[in-house]
Amino acid sequence: MEQRRRSIIDLADILTFGGLAMTGAGLWMVRPWVALVVVGSVLFGLGIWSSLPRRG
Repeated sequence: MEQRRRSIIDLADILTFGGLAMTGAGLWMVRPWVALVVVGSVLFGLGIWSSLPRRG
């Protein structure tokens, strides 16, 4: 039986993207291009990871 994906926003999502936004803002003050690379890479990684099939 295929499990349904969750479609609500929970605390983990808020903490993940809130922390990512604060990291990007802090890096932007030092080196803007580094902030774009780091935040873009993390978002890309989260997108790939969330699309992987789940085990169990």
